[in-house]
Amino acid sequence: MRLKLLRVFVVLSGTLSYASSAPAQVLERVVASIAADYRERNAWPEPYVDADRQSVVEPFDIMTRNGWRAQNMLADVHFKDKGELNEAGRSVIRSVVYDVPSQFRTIFVRRSHQRDEMKARMASIEKYVAALQPEAGPPPIQETNAELPAYLYGSPTKSTSRDFKVESSTSPYLAAPSSTLPGSK
Repeated sequence: MRLKLLRVFVVLSGTLSYASSAPAQVLERVVASIAADYRERNAWPEPYVDADRQSVVEPFDIMTRNGWRAQNMLADVHFKDKGELNEAGRSVIRSVVYDVPSQFRTIFVRRSHQRDEMKARMASIEKYVAALQPEAGPPPIQETNAELPAYLYGSPTKSTSRDFKVESSTSPYLAAPSSTLPGSK
């Protein structure tokens, strides 16, 4: 194939020397375009491999970030009535400050419907983080509209367990043995 392309190129370049300058430039661009197309087609998978790999990996990156956001999120269940952290909220913050890898060390706070309550929540979080005095500095705190996954509330587990208990409420004991055995008279 290369030898054939080389012959075509030699023939075309020979005709270029006899042609006038304007058509020669057009012919030269055509030959250059053919050569570029030939090189691109022969290197076919390589120019597109990186884009394909990125398109496969990108959803996993998104899922990873969403998972860390859910893990590091503080919602209504982590606060008392006036925006003060409860023990569960303090536990999440300690986990974020001390255990989470640095690239995912961000505290996410579920937005409240009331501005005053949200300000109180943010102040409570900042106060507790400052009291922990983390070596790497305080982690960023971001508000989010994302929902806390239901499995973190424990509700699916509780309802499944409760449904199972209701459905299987029959006695777990065997029936009393009868006086006659099968096959005996």
